[in-house]
Amino acid sequence: LTFLEAYLVCVAGAIFSAAIFYFMSEYFMIKAHNKRKLKYKEAIEKGNLVHLLLSRIFTESDIEATFNHFMNIGVVSSKQKNALLQAVGDIVSHPDLSLYYSSDVTIFNEKEIITSGGKIIIPDRLVVFEDQTSVIIDYKTGVFNDKHKLQLMNYAEIIEEMGYKVMKKLLVYTNPTLQIKEC
Repeated sequence: LTFLEAYLVCVAGAIFSAAIFYFMSEYFMIKAHNKRKLKYKEAIEKGNLVHLLLSRIFTESDIEATFNHFMNIGVVSSKQKNALLQAVGDIVSHPDLSLYYSSDVTIFNEKEIITSGGKIIIPDRLVVFEDQTSVIIDYKTGVFNDKHKLQLMNYAEIIEEMGYKVMKKLLVYTNPTLQIKEC
C-alpha cells in the first residue's frame, strides 16, 4: 500500500467508527428517551387508576370491594394491584386525610354540581360535616401547578354559594410520592 492508500484506509476507518459511534449513541439516546416515556406513561396510568379507585371509595372499608370490582372487570391487573393498594391505602389512612374517609361524614365523590351560571364542576371529593362545613379534596398526579389551586378556589366559591362553609381545600398529589397541599 502506498502512503496515500494507507492514509485513506485510516480515514475511512475513522469515518466508519465515527458513524458507528454516532448511530449507536443515537440508538441509546432514543432507547433512554423511550424508557423515560414509558415510565411517564406508567406514572400517568397509575395516577389515573388511583383517581378511578378513589372515586368509588367512601370509607376505608370500601377499599377491598373496590379493588375486587376493578380486578374482576379487568381494569386493574394483579401486577398493578399491590402498588395501587399501597397508594390508595397511604391516602385513606394518612393522618391528615383519614377523617375525610370516615363514616362520620357525608361524602360526595365525583358528583356534578351545576353553578348558578349553568356551568358544571366535578370536585373529586367533597366532604360535608353535620355543621354544614366542608372540605374539598382534589387528586392530582405530577407536581404542583397554580392552575390546580385556582380550580379548588373556584370550587370553593361555588360550594359556598350553595350554603356550605369550606374549611379546607386540599390538593393530594399521588405521583411519585404522596404530597398534600392545602390551598
